[in-house]
Amino acid sequence: MRRITVIEPLSRCAVWSRRMALLALATTVLALFLTRERHVELDAGIAAILAGLALAVLSLLLALAAFTRIWSQGKRGFGSALAGFMLALLLLALPAYIAGLRLYAPQPRDVSTDPNTPPTFSDPEAALPRREGLLDRIMPEAPITATWRARAMVRPLYLDAPLPEATELARRAARARDLRLDDPSAPPTEQDIAMEAALSRMQDDPPPLPPSRPRSLEDVPGNVSAALASQGDADEGEPVFFEAESETPILRLPLRLSVRITPVGDRVRIDARATAPQGNYDIGANSALLRAYLDEIAFLDNPR
Repeated sequence: MRRITVIEPLSRCAVWSRRMALLALATTVLALFLTRERHVELDAGIAAILAGLALAVLSLLLALAAFTRIWSQGKRGFGSALAGFMLALLLLALPAYIAGLRLYAPQPRDVSTDPNTPPTFSDPEAALPRREGLLDRIMPEAPITATWRARAMVRPLYLDAPLPEATELARRAARARDLRLDDPSAPPTEQDIAMEAALSRMQDDPPPLPPSRPRSLEDVPGNVSAALASQGDADEGEPVFFEAESETPILRLPLRLSVRITPVGDRVRIDARATAPQGNYDIGANSALLRAYLDEIAFLDNPR
């Protein structure tokens, strides 16, 4: 008796859904890597990432069409359609969440603990928000209302510590948060001095002389001693400024941090300002950096 083999038709939408999902995954990952490593310009990288996400949307639509064909016509390919559907959802989950925050919960690109007189930057052109990029032109963020600005605002930090100790705590907190300090006035560390001396010495040079003993104010004549003492008192009442740099977690876009430490009686007030010069595409990264930095200072001042 001859057997009759029935071959059920395969849904082409299911096959192409999986193919499009794999292509979207490869395109998005490659574009994200090139953008993070600065191998391409930001606008070009954003365009490539959006192209990969568009392929993911197409894969999602093909998967839905495949489910309809499989249900109504009994075609094969449910596994391929399900794989394409799930992979497209995974690719679109985080961008959809960020897009929702950008449209309904915008975050300012310039956040400071003192909105009236925020800490300044030594290079405003590199630190302050620049012109709008490709993503800003395609999907502009919602206007920042007073409510959202109040939610994003961070309060200054007060410490019951002298100015030198508070400055050291602020710098330690920056290093603990893996921030790159940009402070030309900061004293070099012993490791930096040793490295510079090792690089500057030649093989035939004699060993360096030991550092000279610092002179106390008693060893200095009266007029000069009084002048140095008055200068030290004046320096203790002036604010201390320094800057640091960081990056956003996803696209590694630059974040700039400016810190101002001001003596207020027996206490000090620490104000900070965080900006996202090239766009706040990682929503709230500058606000999160500002809060984490001030929390780190508070923890170092009073560890629990």
